[in-house]
Amino acid sequence: MAICTATGRDGLPCAAQALAGSTQCFFHSPTAEHERARSRGRRQGGIVVRSRSHLALPTDIPAVELETPRDVTALLAETISQLRRGEIDAKSANAIAYVSNVALTSIQLESEYAGRQGTVVNFNILPPSEPIPIDPYRTTPRE
Repeated sequence: MAICTATGRDGLPCAAQALAGSTQCFFHSPTAEHERARSRGRRQGGIVVRSRSHLALPTDIPAVELETPRDVTALLAETISQLRRGEIDAKSANAIAYVSNVALTSIQLESEYAGRQGTVVNFNILPPSEPIPIDPYRTTPRE
């Protein structure tokens, strides 16, 4: 059998075998029958073709200001309600929950830091008490 004469998306020649009586493989064949077969394959769990025009969240939603842990809790409660009503997908809800966790940690660290202002912290860096072991994975010698 001959090799397909088409080129892939990356510009390299296709390495698949051509169909009998054709110069192109199943994936590059321009016939309507093969296009329908590829479409059926996608619907049945083959290659997933996604549209980037579909957004999970509307673009006109108001900005949310997270200044206190209560604000983060309110946002999470609203997100859970939207997820349960089917207004947003689970992937978007998961992203909101993750970023909310980061914001909550930042708020907590900021409040702890505000309570310690005026406190002087000294760091004493001492040499190790034992020699540093040789790293077998090091590619450059130690100085």
